[in-house]
Amino acid sequence: LGALLAIALGLVLQLISFESFGNDRMLFGATAPLWQEHFRLVTASFLHGSLSHAFSNGAFGLLLGVVLFGTHRFGATAFVWLASSAVGLTVEVLMSPGANVIGASAGNYGLVGLWAMGQFQRAQTRWLVRREVMRTLGVLLLLLPGAITPFSANGTRIAVLAHVFGFLAGLFLGVYFRRR
Repeated sequence: LGALLAIALGLVLQLISFESFGNDRMLFGATAPLWQEHFRLVTASFLHGSLSHAFSNGAFGLLLGVVLFGTHRFGATAFVWLASSAVGLTVEVLMSPGANVIGASAGNYGLVGLWAMGQFQRAQTRWLVRREVMRTLGVLLLLLPGAITPFSANGTRIAVLAHVFGFLAGLFLGVYFRRR
């Protein structure tokens, strides 16, 4: 319920920002040089190009969040999302000068990394280790096309490096935030 309310609040804030500032993402999007305005690494994660973009990221985050709140607790899940988002956005902005990077997908893929590390840790304590590992790799393979597709259906550029480095950050943070 809390996650659904957060998504609803995010959509309302998205509408308010569109009405107040227009569709100018340059105000809060992550752009270079990052050393002058660090806040953009956080605000860019909450800003989306359209309502469908916000809704799809919210639904993806909700699906993962509900699972991870039960296995890694709320604080660890929220921290991994925020840290993965910041890492992914930083790499994308540094490697794509002049790009205005927005969206929550780097953090969402960080949650995928946290989930995957938890599944690999779980596989070590199960009788059917190979089955658990294969199931986890199968889910990751299903998510791979969405993570590495460089353009959306309407031609908008997708931040592939943010997805990849967000996932890696979540995977590495999963070593510290172990599955309970």
